[in-house]
Amino acid sequence: MRLSKISKLCLTIILFFVSSYGFSAPKKEKTKAIKKEKTTLVTHDIKKSKSKTLKAKAKKKSVKSPTKRAKSSVKNAKNETKKRYGVKGASLNYVKVSNKRLTYREKGKNHTTINKENSRQYGQVGTASYYAGKFHGRKTASGEIYNKNGFTAAHKTLALGSYALVTNLRNGRKVIVRINDRGPFSHSRVIDLSMGAAREIGMIHSGVAKVRIEALQVDRQGYISGKGAQALLQLAKKEGLPLKVKGEGSTLAIKAK
Repeated sequence: MRLSKISKLCLTIILFFVSSYGFSAPKKEKTKAIKKEKTTLVTHDIKKSKSKTLKAKAKKKSVKSPTKRAKSSVKNAKNETKKRYGVKGASLNYVKVSNKRLTYREKGKNHTTINKENSRQYGQVGTASYYAGKFHGRKTASGEIYNKNGFTAAHKTLALGSYALVTNLRNGRKVIVRINDRGPFSHSRVIDLSMGAAREIGMIHSGVAKVRIEALQVDRQGYISGKGAQALLQLAKKEGLPLKVKGEGSTLAIKAK
């Protein structure tokens, strides 16, 4: 059957519209869908990235806060001890001191700790060193976490919980530390100070210093006794600080009013 010219024209027009819109429309819709999907993915990634950044900042802030609080606590303790007894260092509060004698082995050598009473009257002269910053945050022999800015020390035999008045014999500077760890186990050093304590007596630059160690203990009533009590009494008197005093000699005990 032959088509008329009009029929051919109509057929041509129909085919044109079908080819132009019938096939291209889905293609355009598909392109739009892909673009929309890409936009959604990008938006999701941006939101996810922002969320991670906010969480990281919050975590960093939570880590910094305890450190700042610890530094503030150490600073307050140092100033309070200075205010009460004329020397900076650890707060002189009651701490239960172990009365047990234990023997442990370190670097091929046995060490036996001394009991509470012998620790209270302990005095020694020798070389002091101090903890490197890498030990910050590690657990000590007492179970306490080491704070490099605090006023603590390691000693091989002194009862844990004892305090000590440490004097740098080169410059006369003093600091009070609390014994919460064991050591040092190298060379002939007798005590390892925290960085905060070492800084207080001016031995950071040299790394070591010849010191005098005089033990102290605090009872439940807050009275301080021990080998270093007499020296602490003299420091307080020199600063004009009022103290309660009882006993004398080896029984001397003092307390801030």
